Amino acid sequence: MREPKFSGKKSTISVNFHRTVVVGGLKVRVELEPGCWVRGARLGLMANHPVAGSARLTTRRTFEKATPADLDAMIRRLRAAKCRYAGCKNPNLVGDGREPGNPKAYCERHRLKDIVTAAAKVQAEIDVKQAIVDAAWRGKGYRYKATVWIHRDDRDDEAVVLYLKDKPTPARLRQEARRRKSRILDDVHVERL
Repeated sequence: MREPKFSGKKSTISVNFHRTVVVGGLKVRVELEPGCWVRGARLGLMANHPVAGSARLTTRRTFEKATPADLDAMIRRLRAAKCRYAGCKNPNLVGDGREPGNPKAYCERHRLKDIVTAAAKVQAEIDVKQAIVDAAWRGKGYRYKATVWIHRDDRDDEAVVLYLKDKPTPARLRQEARRRKSRILDDVHVERL
């Protein structure tokens, strides 16, 4: 990335700042947080390690007023702690308190495992609710559920769910996609209730 042109005094820190430092025996890559160099934004650093995960460091000083000494002081606050998962001895990077993406202070492996477990739990709840809705439609005599994905340039993609008594033809589903002005007409999924 090229250095942006700022009006006024030029900062003594490059927007491309990155450094590899040793923290608790780990080689950690430290770099500026994206966008922290925007005028008026607080200075922030991200530290990353493949096993120990990532940590965030922030200061009240703005990018325009920050000096290399400020960066050094921030980096000195970075530390490695033991993963809090029972029986794990892997390190975990610790920055300025609780990391938003790692509130349990796990190493990267256990943090990702925790995310997958939480996602599976949420998906199970969604599946139970969807089964109740599908059963209600089946009780009304509908036998097929068609999901038609609508792709438009002016908004996000959206799924339209149709409950049908007879098996829908591809032409019927394309007609529905065309009626809703989708760019792609064949992005459909049909399942029997």
